[in-house]
Amino acid sequence: NIDQVNLCFSNEMHGFVVTNEMGIPYCDYISWQDECAYEKYDKDINYLDYLKIHLDKKDIEKTGMPIKAGLPNVNLFYYLKNEIIPKDKKVYFYTLGDFLVKYITKKEPYIHITNAAATGIYDLVNHCWSKEIISGLGFGHIIFPKIGNAEDVIVTEYFNKKVNVFPAIGDQQAALLGANLFENDVISLNFGTCAQISCLSEDANFGNSYQIRPFFYNRYIKTIPHIPSRRAINVFIRFIENILYYFVLENVQNEDILTALDSTLGSD
Repeated sequence: NIDQVNLCFSNEMHGFVVTNEMGIPYCDYISWQDECAYEKYDKDINYLDYLKIHLDKKDIEKTGMPIKAGLPNVNLFYYLKNEIIPKDKKVYFYTLGDFLVKYITKKEPYIHITNAAATGIYDLVNHCWSKEIISGLGFGHIIFPKIGNAEDVIVTEYFNKKVNVFPAIGDQQAALLGANLFENDVISLNFGTCAQISCLSEDANFGNSYQIRPFFYNRYIKTIPHIPSRRAINVFIRFIENILYYFVLENVQNEDILTALDSTLGSD
């Protein structure tokens, strides 16, 4: 018989849920694919460009995440400005994994640094939520989870069994750990929906050409994300499909297009 269960999971990064004190969301889950940042802040500038000017570059650099569309700091600012999230009530912020932990345990979760850093609101230098960004973006009334680590377990019970619920971790870090990325001089190449190139670092060496993200064992990942991969290839394939449909009137399968592309690219 199993007396206790350990529940561990990773989650898609950069998404979040905002709720009231009862844990009821104010709106749907807001993912990294939300491109509200490109909407007009006023007639001359969009939200993304406004925040690049409005926030101090040094404060942004300390997050390890440059200001870009889809990040929680940008999307949260947009939803707040457009009053989808209230300005005069308590608002609780959770990444997707934290929200699930809260739902399962009915207790306030800890947020693992791999998820906290993915928000663009976490200070990698001082190891805390960025007071400057929270103040600068008007997030003072928003309650962010306490920063935790793998040892901050929340204990609950289901079906007369003890359940240890661990803080959710970022999906990229979980994948790299599972791929046995332990050596500093090893480069990881990941090609999926999109692609990333990553390597480990002992220190948070900030640079404009890459992002810095926390890893495990007090180390960091230097990563270049958003490299075109399957998502970009799908756009190209749909373009070819449309040409064939409208001009050739021929129904060609995706596999045939990929085979033709591979043959073409592989030839001299």
